[in-house]
Amino acid sequence: MKSNELGEYIKRQRTRREMTLGKLSEKIGYSDAYISMVENGKKKKPSYEFLSELAKGLNVDYNYLLYSAGYLSPEEYFKHRITSSQEEMDTLVEEMKRSTDKKDLEMLKARHLIFEKQVQSYDATYKNNMHDLNYILDLKRDLFYKENELSDSDKQDIKTFIEHFVIKKEGD
Repeated sequence: MKSNELGEYIKRQRTRREMTLGKLSEKIGYSDAYISMVENGKKKKPSYEFLSELAKGLNVDYNYLLYSAGYLSPEEYFKHRITSSQEEMDTLVEEMKRSTDKKDLEMLKARHLIFEKQVQSYDATYKNNMHDLNYILDLKRDLFYKENELSDSDKQDIKTFIEHFVIKKEGD
């Protein structure tokens, strides 16, 4: 994850909603100075409470904020997305069972299809990538080895070493 992905995401969501720092501050109960610090990367890991209020105030996915702040691993985030989409699909199925209006039923079926495709997409991404070292090293998030943070250069060196090792092994 980029070093300030969280802050850039928050600012992008706030400005898309044409919301000033002051308006967001009033809405979520945190000072505009604090929000600005998070947006500009000066506050790297805000509290769970702040992220929860922010998710409500901007109407964005709380778990994505947790992931962007480094509280959730990509694996945990994908699992959440899959579970969340499956729960939404179950709710849609129940609504479809109760619906008597043909237009509503068609709309519900279309939404169900979208959620089904999302679940399949998240599941495929999770299965295909979460155990692939190349994918993990390309993630723009903080990675560590024995409590030492890996720089982008470290990640590239590791990829080069692995590629050399695998190519050498395949040639033997």
